[in-house]
Amino acid sequence: MAELHVPSTPLPWFLVGLPFPSTPADAVEHARGRGAPDVLLDILESLPAAVFTSEAGLHHALSGLDGRALQGIHPPPTYPSHDGTTS
Repeated sequence: MAELHVPSTPLPWFLVGLPFPSTPADAVEHARGRGAPDVLLDILESLPAAVFTSEAGLHHALSGLDGRALQGIHPPPTYPSHDGTTS
């Protein structure tokens, strides 16, 4: 099996911290809990049934989409940083 490499483009902020393995439904719930816009939730719901074992696997699934689909999906103005503070 070929190894998947994580592309240089990060996952949308709303998916940061998603535990793996995860399904598309898990990704939807995680993103919804982080306040993701409906457009991202719709994209995640449209992914084929699968179990993503890593961030690279989720990137691979999202890479099959039109690259413009994820453009404009940005974190809310105030969001927790990786160290727990807000910006």
